[in-house]
Amino acid sequence: MFTEQEITIYNKYKEDGVVKWHKHSLKVTLRNGSLTRKEANTTTTDYESLVRVYDTSDYVEEQNYNGIGWTCRSGDIIINLSTDYEITTDAPINELRGEFGARNVYSISSYDDYRKDTSLDHIKIGLI
Repeated sequence: MFTEQEITIYNKYKEDGVVKWHKHSLKVTLRNGSLTRKEANTTTTDYESLVRVYDTSDYVEEQNYNGIGWTCRSGDIIINLSTDYEITTDAPINELRGEFGARNVYSISSYDDYRKDTSLDHIKIGLI
């Protein structure tokens, strides 16, 4: 059984040629620990943690993302708590790990969209 908790996702986007980070709080299930995912083509991906997001009402497809709502992209950042912290440097993962600790800050390595393929609609996010 997994319990729900709040996280903060930071999505990178460009506005007028300037890189910005938008933060969004989400209620998710989070599983910490080393995990291996089997791909359809028999390759594997290793995760440090796995997030499942069931309320996807504010989700925006990656190609349409413009800083409103949230999306999933490799390299975007998740903190395993809800925060109002604003990124202020050009090295956000290091900045956030310095502020919240390395064990609380992750980079998105992959995601799977199960909103249409299963009876339990969700987005699964692998973290490193």
